[in-house]
Amino acid sequence: MTNPMNKENKISCEVIRDLLPSYVDGLASDDTAKLIESHVAACPECRAMLENMRAGEQAAQQPDEFDRKEIDFLRKSRKKGKRAVALGVLLTLLAAAAAVGAKQFLIGSKYVGELACDFKVDGSHMTIDAEAADSIHIIKGLDFTIEDGVAVGKVKAVLPGLYHGGGYHGEFTFDEEIKEVRIRDRIYWARGKTVSPMASDVFNAGHDYIGDASANGALLSALRMREDLGSLYSELSTESEPYVWTIVLEEDQTKYNPAYLDKRLEGYGYVLLGSVGNLSEVDFRYEFEGKTVVKKVTLDDATAFFGRDVKVCRTDAGALSELMEKAEIR
Repeated sequence: MTNPMNKENKISCEVIRDLLPSYVDGLASDDTAKLIESHVAACPECRAMLENMRAGEQAAQQPDEFDRKEIDFLRKSRKKGKRAVALGVLLTLLAAAAAVGAKQFLIGSKYVGELACDFKVDGSHMTIDAEAADSIHIIKGLDFTIEDGVAVGKVKAVLPGLYHGGGYHGEFTFDEEIKEVRIRDRIYWARGKTVSPMASDVFNAGHDYIGDASANGALLSALRMREDLGSLYSELSTESEPYVWTIVLEEDQTKYNPAYLDKRLEGYGYVLLGSVGNLSEVDFRYEFEGKTVVKKVTLDDATAFFGRDVKVCRTDAGALSELMEKAEIR
């Protein structure tokens, strides 16, 4: 029979039993916990109830067999999911690497570097042997289109590997006569003449009107005159013909042999006269041993040097390349 009152502690069992849940959950104050512990030590019925409550709490915290199986399944699924994600990432990276490798070593990609080329052109037929000038690419292929006699090529190159030789050989036949061969903006061949890289740059910078100061600057840059003669600036006389371009050299030219300097300035003058449509005279003004010197180069001088009308160079890159080679401007 349950004793409603513990005589020693003077606290009823009903009160103790009301407090047991808080005690089991660890929510009872220290004084209350001591009263409960003193009571259950002397009360078998309350002690049994406390033990039952503790047993139930532990059971609630432990998963049953079904729960354990479900937890194990979820853990295994999570591990498999992580493995699948990692494998997917790895396969993606391998596929990307394989694609890059195939493109770089087998398929090829656009090549924008310089080429070392040998052209043989006969009417509408062209044979080309080419190598990449940078020595770290192999030319995979060339594709040409032609319009108004100008054949324009696009280059595809690969990295060196086991599947490609060192050079490219190709033959092309068009439905019109070949007058000029370009690969991108670079002119390689024109009217029977191989065109040097510098001649190509100068030809592309050529223009028709001497009054275009911006175009004049681009032409001087293509000729690299500042690298050769130092800083300079231009003065233009375009009010009436003959149109004159005066180039003022700002640095004293005493460092040069007079004969060499005279020949060098003549060569630059010839090329400028051949590259600007309405230019009639080029004057160079400079200081030499403290004296001002003016070197004049006329259109007649340039034509006499070239052996034919120098203005043909304005529309024929091959002729310009020939003029520059003869004038030793390179």
